[in-house]
Amino acid sequence: MIQSTKVRFGEWITEAWNLLTAKWQTWVAMTIIFIFPIILIYGFMQYFSFTTQPAITEENIIQSLIDSFMQSMTLGLVTQFMISFASAFFIGGIFNTAFKQMNGEEISPSDIFSGTEFYVNILVASLIVSLLEFAGAFLCYIPSLIVRGLFFMTIPLIVRKNLAPLDAMKESFNATKGDWVMYTLFAFVVALLSALGVIACIVGVVFTLPLLFLTTAVAYRDCFEPELKPMSRVDELYSKYCRNCGASIPVSSSYCDKCGVSQV
Repeated sequence: MIQSTKVRFGEWITEAWNLLTAKWQTWVAMTIIFIFPIILIYGFMQYFSFTTQPAITEENIIQSLIDSFMQSMTLGLVTQFMISFASAFFIGGIFNTAFKQMNGEEISPSDIFSGTEFYVNILVASLIVSLLEFAGAFLCYIPSLIVRGLFFMTIPLIVRKNLAPLDAMKESFNATKGDWVMYTLFAFVVALLSALGVIACIVGVVFTLPLLFLTTAVAYRDCFEPELKPMSRVDELYSKYCRNCGASIPVSSSYCDKCGVSQV
């Protein structure tokens, strides 16, 4: 059974940043491929919204405002669904690339197409989580952030364990619920860092968006595959691996603080 893993803000983001800067050309190229269809969809929907927006008339201004609001909400939801359909095609490959790099393998922009076999599961999971977030947005937005934090690990679980959408969501929930406040805050901070690229005249998104995927991959590894985490020289001297789950623990520990199994 997966035990809840504490959030390590600085450690996860720092490692993700180091991975990004080490192969920034590859990540920039993949991000351009990833965002191109998203820009086309968003641009088309904005144009459609502008050309079909109902006119606000003085005779019935309240009804006009309601009609305008409902159209905006509907088009926003449709836009999110269309983006999910397009981005799901690439997300599996992006996470495959992240894990390849963490394992010390060479990566290339073409790796973005290496996860297409997960398309349906990623799409279904993305749509379910998006619907939950959309519903949470109507409740002062806080529940939407909580949903994002609890299901933060869903997509990498699909890619690494080939889980069905609901199974991946359940595992993510079990891993994050014990520290749900910090995971909610962490998901918000990571998304905010990614959004900073959009604020920086969109150009910055080619650096901040891959940081989102890499940080998620690093967090997933520490939660579900801690045995793959590289050890520093100090860790090698003062740590050992749990005989049950493979987590790195202090050499003097009698019990694993992750799974609780005795080391004696």
